[in-house]
Amino acid sequence: MATTSKALVRTRGNAFSQTLYSVPAATTAIITNIVISNASASPTSAALRIITDGEVYAGSTPTLIPTVTIPANTFISVDLKQVLNENETITGNASQGDFVTFHISGVEIN
Repeated sequence: MATTSKALVRTRGNAFSQTLYSVPAATTAIITNIVISNASASPTSAALRIITDGEVYAGSTPTLIPTVTIPANTFISVDLKQVLNENETITGNASQGDFVTFHISGVEIN
């Protein structure tokens, strides 16, 4: 069983919900840290959700980080241990996608 620490996501946000990371087949992932940065001169908001295999985003979708406001030119950081199973997906969105970056680190076990 191989365990690999890695950057799971390093990407800009989008105003619409987008897939940020999908757990590969025969793999379990553990999210260890999430940083959401805002490079805008204005506050912005962002959210992250966990989508299980085949699920479509809906109001009942489990929320990893609810919609939060991120002050101008700053970031939020969350340390956690969240297990994701094969084919689960992290989706996210940001109100000012061009200025928001998602950084998600963790471990993949396969």
